[in-house]
Amino acid sequence: ALSWFPRNNYSHKGTGVAPFRGFLQQRESAPLGGVPGESWLFYGCRDPQLDFLFKDDFEAFQSKGTLTKFVTAFSRVADDHPSKGYVQDKMREYASDLISLMVQGNASCFVCGDAKGMAKDVNNTWISLLSQELHITEEDAIAMKSEWVTSGRYRVDVW
Repeated sequence: ALSWFPRNNYSHKGTGVAPFRGFLQQRESAPLGGVPGESWLFYGCRDPQLDFLFKDDFEAFQSKGTLTKFVTAFSRVADDHPSKGYVQDKMREYASDLISLMVQGNASCFVCGDAKGMAKDVNNTWISLLSQELHITEEDAIAMKSEWVTSGRYRVDVW
């Protein structure tokens, strides 16, 4: 999961998405003019019929423009389902946009959810995307992502 204010880029899985819902509520209630920047959510769960938490809320945030981009990833659906996959798979689909937001746009990223699987995979995906999209070494990509952590632009809330 990924997210922030005022620079935003997000990705979440399961119950870890609750903080992002709060961020969007805060963003929506901001004074006229709101919070600048885009707000993206990458939401992952197993089955949208069983554990798609806050679905109606996120769709409402998107319809009002509070949430700029809402990308879903469902790991236990039919292979032909358009949202089949994991958060990191969807990140790869939006690689150039994500790199643009984080590098040129100076966005921030909030990762929340499962520490053993999703958070580790999202971290590794960022390293891969940076290396591929910016044509830099893996070591340079790791250093760049470490700078995001140091500067508070990459935060992790995992369980």
